[in-house]
Amino acid sequence: AYLSLRTRVMGFLRRVRETRGPDFPIFLTGHSLGGALSTLCLTYLDLCGVGTHVAGVVTFGQPRVGTARLRDFLERDERRPVVQRLVNAADPVPGVPGQKPNGYHHAGCEVYVTSSRGDLVAR
Repeated sequence: AYLSLRTRVMGFLRRVRETRGPDFPIFLTGHSLGGALSTLCLTYLDLCGVGTHVAGVVTFGQPRVGTARLRDFLERDERRPVVQRLVNAADPVPGVPGQKPNGYHHAGCEVYVTSSRGDLVAR
């Protein structure tokens, strides 16, 4: 799914760099599949070194995106943007696909909405 959007995303980010400068902070965000795509976009931008200043990633109800190796890559460097995942206790999507020994994992800080009152717990 990300590859089908990559050309449009990269064109948008190029225009932002041209009009706002290379240090203009970009936040990647998305809900459900969009959250997963935001995480993959951060990975792509980081690996390709395209000069975009990603200040952070905030996702809502994101499914697991990659293996433990991807998680470690996204979390190992203190200079890398903060990844925050907001998760509603009643939402099943963040639990898929299942986490098995060589399965999928989340990256970043989870902010968990624990009740209908909107209590938040960072984990």
